[in-house]
Amino acid sequence: MRFIRLALLAFAAIALGTCLAFRSSERSWYEGLLPLGVKVESILALDTVSGIREGCGAVIFELDPEAVRSFRRDGLSALADARQARDHSEPYFSFEEWSETPYRESGNGTTLKDRWLGGLDCAALNPDLAKTIDEALRSKGSFFSRSEESGLIILPAAGIVVLSFDG
Repeated sequence: MRFIRLALLAFAAIALGTCLAFRSSERSWYEGLLPLGVKVESILALDTVSGIREGCGAVIFELDPEAVRSFRRDGLSALADARQARDHSEPYFSFEEWSETPYRESGNGTTLKDRWLGGLDCAALNPDLAKTIDEALRSKGSFFSRSEESGLIILPAAGIVVLSFDG
């Protein structure tokens, strides 16, 4: 009986350690998808769903206070060079030129250009946070850029950046 308890305890410790290591690497992965010019403090929310090949979700980062000041002061010019993911040099991880909101969908929401928005629906975000993001996409004062299957939204007024992906 004692052996079984020790085995279960060892198994639980290994499982917990594996989960913590995965969580740590997952956070590092998503931060590595941000361009160097987008400085963040921490991850406020992270919710993803993935299968064998594809996934969707959203990651909400708290912007660095200096980055918030820069975006408010310089607008789009603060993002002129923020076009490549900091940890990935492949073209797949490059972003289009940044634009100011409001965001206008290019189709019916299913085109590749708009597909990245599906990550916001896929993620179980706090309703107030989801509303803040939706309102920012529809009004002036925020910035967005897209890549192949993801997009970034910078909300200086809320002090956050949103990574949304679907694919």
